[in-house]
Amino acid sequence: MTAHGLRLVDWESLALAPPERDYADLLAAADGLLLPDSAMVELFALDWRLSEIAEYARWFAAPHIGTDDDHTALEGLYEELARGAE
Repeated sequence: MTAHGLRLVDWESLALAPPERDYADLLAAADGLLLPDSAMVELFALDWRLSEIAEYARWFAAPHIGTDDDHTALEGLYEELARGAE
């Protein structure tokens, strides 16, 4: 909290973006204090999901031999694809 109001610091990717980018994780904790633009929240959720899917696509486009990490990545890909179908 600053003299100019609430400020969000994105320590994960250090990206400068509208606050809705980080609201998805804060909405429950905010208890009505934050009034996000729901379309922006949905947009950033979609952006996140597509970024995750793109990372998995890069992973599986590269050589891989079925390690535990490969199996974990495949599970993550399935989760992201299922989430997109909701």
